[in-house]
Amino acid sequence: MKIKWVLPGHSCDGMIDEVVLKTPLPADRNYEDAPATYGDYVGAMEALFGKGAGFLERLLQKSGHSDAEVTHLSISILKHGHFYHPAKMVVSLSSGKDLCFVINLAVKEKAVACIKNEFQLFDMLCQRSEALPEMYLLEEVSSGGHHLAVMVGQWFEGYWEFHQTRQTGRGEVVVWAEPHHVFLTESKALNIYKKSAEILTRLYNPKTFEAVQPWHHAAGDFVLSLDRDDLDIKLITVRQYTAIADVDEKDPEDYLEAALLFFMLLSFRNRLDRCDGIGEVAWIEGAVVQATLNGFLKGLKGRKDVGPFEGEFGEWVRLYFKKQDTEDLMGCAAFVVNSLNPEASEMETLKKHFSLHVEEVAAEIATL
Repeated sequence: MKIKWVLPGHSCDGMIDEVVLKTPLPADRNYEDAPATYGDYVGAMEALFGKGAGFLERLLQKSGHSDAEVTHLSISILKHGHFYHPAKMVVSLSSGKDLCFVINLAVKEKAVACIKNEFQLFDMLCQRSEALPEMYLLEEVSSGGHHLAVMVGQWFEGYWEFHQTRQTGRGEVVVWAEPHHVFLTESKALNIYKKSAEILTRLYNPKTFEAVQPWHHAAGDFVLSLDRDDLDIKLITVRQYTAIADVDEKDPEDYLEAALLFFMLLSFRNRLDRCDGIGEVAWIEGAVVQATLNGFLKGLKGRKDVGPFEGEFGEWVRLYFKKQDTEDLMGCAAFVVNSLNPEASEMETLKKHFSLHVEEVAAEIATL
């Protein structure tokens, strides 16, 4: 089936410019080239969705539209990340209805391994939270002599990436909505960070200490809808799901200490972004710690009978947090920061704001 291609500024009448097709795909913010070209991208999609491939039929069946009659496909290449090259696919039906899917293309060898793992994680975790998209199919394909992997899943229509911005001369959150960007009020911005914390906490396993990590606001891991006054947040990336602490034989305090480590890491990451998504590392000011703590505690609600702790685990966590003084929290925070990649671009910013951040955490915990 013929695919209509959209690449803003470089496509016309459903086709990408010939010169662009020979251009390597950008691989990261430093514009390092990926080993494949736009032409290889097009070739991979045409191989998957071409006549007789059966991939489209399986996709429709997996997404609950097995009886749909397709008239045409449109694929819009959206952006280029360090690992994936996301696109939006619109499947137009004879009924006049359009079905939307997200396509993630992995090009590099490391990215192919990553996307295979992420597909399995989505399959496991999307059953636990409606904040995650369902991933329908994962397929490996060859194009232009390159071994690629393609993951196709649920598209959240009307959800947009958001970032800190300095466009107005002060720190604000801008939502990349169409047709016009939207700047959020401070209260709505804080609600984003509260809900992000709640989603990640609901995915945290207090029995095994497993959590979604790493995650980044700068990478657009969360998206939001402006259709509701209180905003709706989705998590669209799950790189890994690993334990934040390695404990062979757990004693009662280990469960509480792990919860503190999880929260401390959450509190740091929730304050990191990049200006306008691609600029310098941004440290998010304001009552973000309070929002993060509130989201964390809300995310623990309903988690009962964890390890030796009967009843609401969140209440045990609250009491444990209150016992921690600033020195204890400084030690916990140092452990968390030292466990991160020392070469990460945000490390300088973390160290700069470290002490004041922990003092803010201590002040908020004192109010519990």
